Amino acid sequence: MLNVLCLYAGTGYDISYVRNLKLSLDKCLDTEHRFYILTDRLDQRTELETLGQIIVLPKLDVKKLWWYKCWMFSSEINLTGTCLYFDLDVIVIKSLDKFIARDREFKIIHDFNRSNTNNYNYSNSSIMSWTAGQQTQIWTRFSSESRSVQASMHGDQDFIHVHAQNLSWYPDDWAISFKWEYKLKKLYTPQTSVIVFHGKPKPQEITDSFLQRFWLG
Repeated sequence: MLNVLCLYAGTGYDISYVRNLKLSLDKCLDTEHRFYILTDRLDQRTELETLGQIIVLPKLDVKKLWWYKCWMFSSEINLTGTCLYFDLDVIVIKSLDKFIARDREFKIIHDFNRSNTNNYNYSNSSIMSWTAGQQTQIWTRFSSESRSVQASMHGDQDFIHVHAQNLSWYPDDWAISFKWEYKLKKLYTPQTSVIVFHGKPKPQEITDSFLQRFWLG
């Protein structure tokens, strides 16, 4: 069965973000799946368990919570089958089934700087898919060098881009940046399924009437 994962850690997001993703999965993901919430927010355990299955995060020596994404590739997480990960600050507007990777693939977004810089060959980890157990080298390498990695790299996606095996990008128009590609350059196409909100604004802050109806809709 497909494993869908999200990271809900710290206090940067409230539980409405998890609820929004769960509603989006119910509407836009036809593939049978289980929804897993990787979290340290055990104060909200009762409500979170109404949305999905909790996986409690270990305590890691990380400066930014996004580094917890590297732990998803650990054998400690004890999942089997295909995994599909989403950041919480996304708005889903169409089917998500096409984001599911095939065996031995590692699928990820082409970084949104693609819209500003020619031949920008880096990745964005807002959506990823892989087969559980096939990318454990990401966690093994990060856990053995976490301090130097955090000092030398901006974030998890740079590290994942370097160390993932069989990496390839989704088509650019499947998932697009709200501020750079949807709003500024109008790159929304009939194939666009996800709008990604990196930085500001956040999904609940926008005034775009088309997108507003998909947030908690």
